[in-house]
Amino acid sequence: RCLSRTMAASLLKRWCAELPAAATAGAWERVFASGANWRDFLAFTWNIRTASGEDVFRTAADTWDKASPNSWALEGEPQVDRATGVETYAGWLRFNTKAGTARAHIRLDKEGRAHTLMTALDELHNGQSSIGASRPRGTQHGAVKGRRYPSDPLDEEDLNPYVAIIGGGQAGMALGARLGLVGVPYVILESNSRAGDSWRKRYPSLRLHDPVWYNHLPFLPFPPSWPVFTPRDKMADWLEAYSRTMDLNFWSSTRVTRAVPLSCGCPESDSRSHGGGGGGSGNGGSGDGTVRDGDHTGWLIDIEGEGRPLQLSATHLVFATGMSGYPRVPQLPGADEFEGVMMHSSQYCGGRPFRGKRAVVIGANTSAHDIAQDLWEQGAASVTMVQRSPTLVVSTDSVLRFGLGPLYSEDGIPHEFADYIATTLPYGVVERRWREMAAQMRENDADLHERLRKVGFQLDFGQDETGVFGKSAREGGGFYINVGASELLANGDVGIRSGSGVARVGTKSVVLESGESLDADLLIYATGYGSMNKFVAELIGEETAARVGRV
Repeated sequence: RCLSRTMAASLLKRWCAELPAAATAGAWERVFASGANWRDFLAFTWNIRTASGEDVFRTAADTWDKASPNSWALEGEPQVDRATGVETYAGWLRFNTKAGTARAHIRLDKEGRAHTLMTALDELHNGQSSIGASRPRGTQHGAVKGRRYPSDPLDEEDLNPYVAIIGGGQAGMALGARLGLVGVPYVILESNSRAGDSWRKRYPSLRLHDPVWYNHLPFLPFPPSWPVFTPRDKMADWLEAYSRTMDLNFWSSTRVTRAVPLSCGCPESDSRSHGGGGGGSGNGGSGDGTVRDGDHTGWLIDIEGEGRPLQLSATHLVFATGMSGYPRVPQLPGADEFEGVMMHSSQYCGGRPFRGKRAVVIGANTSAHDIAQDLWEQGAASVTMVQRSPTLVVSTDSVLRFGLGPLYSEDGIPHEFADYIATTLPYGVVERRWREMAAQMRENDADLHERLRKVGFQLDFGQDETGVFGKSAREGGGFYINVGASELLANGDVGIRSGSGVARVGTKSVVLESGESLDADLLIYATGYGSMNKFVAELIGEETAARVGRV
């Protein structure tokens, strides 16, 4: 092993030394293997791009001189790596570009050429984060004429941020924290009244199904006493504390009603930007709601908040509204005549009001399982889950041991490095690893799966049997990490009807396509959400939403 690491270090140093000459000559085949994969995060392409095979050579030729990478050096101790299915020598590199400092993760084949390369811009030369020795001064000591209080009304500068972020959940907050610490003016626009309300307003039994090591936010990790699996209110309160501790420019109770792209010299955009606060979709840019590359200079954003309509001007607009859009509610015959309580899972606020009631949950993914379990725990007379299509079920133990454990665990590496490593492989390569992990999980969960099959539950193992990680990457759902509901189903405590959808709703029942009638006082649609693209369409325009594509 020591000999292998010595060989790895020697090959990595040689690769760094040979890189400038190969780049100058355009001889990329000297430093990249013929089937190489390169993932870039802003360092070369100013975007998130993946290149494979011959495209690696083309991408390098197109971007190398513009980025002007230099000072490549090995960082830390290299390792022998088999993540791609072949033995490679892997290590971390540091380098500089015209724009800033950057980091790379590389896997070399036995000939010393890059098998995989991940490059990421770490910090801008003129945008050092205000942390550590560069931390902000804080309160300015001394007498300051006209000193401003934090509670003072908004001024003109507040209405002209460089970046406007729609959505104040984890992603919006993380982006705001990073922008703030490099001195980029931004604002987070959140429709809820408090930070964390997107968690606080869900059902009380909600908790994270993945572990604490996988969920840290930038600059302020969870304390060492934090539970492995975070409950709803604890997560909500942490997000609220994070917004305050990180001094985020967080505007709560603020609803965005329209976003108009400002075109270069386009009078249509200017004329349509006045009279803020109007509802519906906004159009601009090319005049059809489409934002085309290079033809706009910023955004006018209509918002409703602070009891009055306002208009912001921002150079960049970010949608941090999550992967999901509006609740998806099927239109079933007879639903208007139902005499019980009917709701979408997004409206479910806990099972206690339904003690002694007969509940039917339509759907069989995470929310459906959580709600069915909560209803049973809170004393519902009966709970039946209607499964329309197969569901991937995996135990928490399998996810921790075979999926996240090597990177995200108590004994794992720092999460910042784990995040980098998790992004080093493109999906086309990592699918093999997904299949390996899925096979391990399936073997570990064999007893649970067999018990579920016996009661009629339909199981799915992902496209090409890539398991929960393939499901998450491709669909963003369609699975359940078992935290208790699977045992209730297997034991018969929660009923299951699978392979048959709902035909209609009676006054006190749900009638399945099979003809079976289920008595019901409560009907819950755990039928998921549409794409978040509808938000883009409503605020900007249909064509822009189409260009963004399905998220």
